[in-house]
Amino acid sequence: MKIQSLALAAALLGSLSVPLVAQAQYLPNFTASETNYQTYTNSLDKEISRPQSRYSPQAHMLKAEQYIREGNGAEALREANFALQQDRSNRRANFDQGLAYYLLKEYDKAINAYSRTVGSQNYFAPAFSNRGELYGLKGDFRNALEDFRIALNMEKGDQAYIRADLQKTYQRFQDSKKKDDQKLKAGFETLLAK
Repeated sequence: MKIQSLALAAALLGSLSVPLVAQAQYLPNFTASETNYQTYTNSLDKEISRPQSRYSPQAHMLKAEQYIREGNGAEALREANFALQQDRSNRRANFDQGLAYYLLKEYDKAINAYSRTVGSQNYFAPAFSNRGELYGLKGDFRNALEDFRIALNMEKGDQAYIRADLQKTYQRFQDSKKKDDQKLKAGFETLLAK
């Protein structure tokens, strides 16, 4: 994904890089041209300004993703919620909602949104990875480890984003009071060694 500046990318990524890195494959790509980005933004605004009976959930999800890129969690959440009003089971809108809640530092709500994303079908590796990272932030290393295990087993392509966040979560584990739990330590080390 090309972002207009490295400073913007660094600001968006913050301390938890998985949500934005993991979602890159689901977001549209832009060139460095401001015109392309502005044209895209204007077309979304036009789509969303239509009467409610005519706007599409897809436009709201794209607008939410634009706000996520900008680091605006409140607006991203508003747009994701509009999309979810029309379809509560929309996994992509739930994923966007999880990203928005992360930006707002509402980690329990983000975990719930990612849980709705994966639902009963274990097929969405970025959601498992993001949820694992959030569990790690909360100190729930057992659930974090399980989510990273699922994400790594599901991701057949580039696993770098999962492995980077697994490493950060392992570091949090080592810095925690739970660092003496040998079963957890062995679980993390097994996944990191794969």
